[in-house]
Amino acid sequence: MATHLNPKVLIAEDEEAVGKFFELKLKSAGFDVRLAEDGQEAWKAIEKENFDVIIADIIMPKMSGYDLIKQIREKKITTPIIVSSNLGQNEDRERAKSLGANEYFVKATLSVAELIFLVKKCLGNKSQ
Repeated sequence: MATHLNPKVLIAEDEEAVGKFFELKLKSAGFDVRLAEDGQEAWKAIEKENFDVIIADIIMPKMSGYDLIKQIREKKITTPIIVSSNLGQNEDRERAKSLGANEYFVKATLSVAELIFLVKKCLGNKSQ
């Protein structure tokens, strides 16, 4: 009998408390989670491993979430990307979507249930 591996989620988040919170909640929901503290570390992880979903903050040191999304899409990586940000303006949302993000949420207004729903939604939309 084949073993089913838990979906792998990469979280790129420079605020340690937020990253650990997301990691804990997603792990408890059955996901295999990796945490990167900036965009550059996230990119290195993406080069080494395949992820089922990527959650990326926008404002991070070394490489912003916008630059990370751009780099992922330029390399033709189709992994769903959820943007996690404190920037709630429509311009920020539109910029992220235009670069290739699948979903966008404002950290301050998101519940754990909504986070898990968005990850599952992206997994359902995944064509692989």
